[in-house]
Amino acid sequence: MTKTRTVSNLEEISALEKKVRAAIRKTVSALGSLIDNSKPFNLFYAMKFEPVGYDPLEPERPLNLIEQINQSFSYLVTLRGAAYLLRKHPTAVPFTLNFGTAPGPDIVSADRSVMAEAFAATRTDSNRKLRKDIEKMRARAAGHKYVFFYTHEAPPKAKDEGEVETVFVDVSRSAARPAKKRKPRAR
Repeated sequence: MTKTRTVSNLEEISALEKKVRAAIRKTVSALGSLIDNSKPFNLFYAMKFEPVGYDPLEPERPLNLIEQINQSFSYLVTLRGAAYLLRKHPTAVPFTLNFGTAPGPDIVSADRSVMAEAFAATRTDSNRKLRKDIEKMRARAAGHKYVFFYTHEAPPKAKDEGEVETVFVDVSRSAARPAKKRKPRAR
């Protein structure tokens, strides 16, 4: 299964987000009986190693729960980032979304003038993820470069990253609209 999708409008983004959310609902429904019928260690084992979850882009395909959780939030950030870019760069469509391990930037316009990386993490400084993605984007040849991210903690104080714009997107909301861009503040 390819993890690459092309989007040209907000309706296509919304349809992909609905798939991610459908897979989440399907998994939550299935977890009830697994929790009720498993010993604690067996439950954890099943969540880590067995296909008790579902692929966020293909909700009918089983996947292990840990992968589903990680992929779901990363995909939601990518989708919210793409929505942001559709609004900011409407003439750069279509955008290719490279989910998961698909090669290339997470989001790239057809003419390669707009590129972005996207991630969700408990903290942006975990494994220096934000810093690494900013550096990765600096090395790319694009006129408009972005890093979209979500963290459940307060986002770090933004600072001017020069040619790379960092944008916090809120995936905790249900609508496919990114949160307002945070203004850079001096550290």
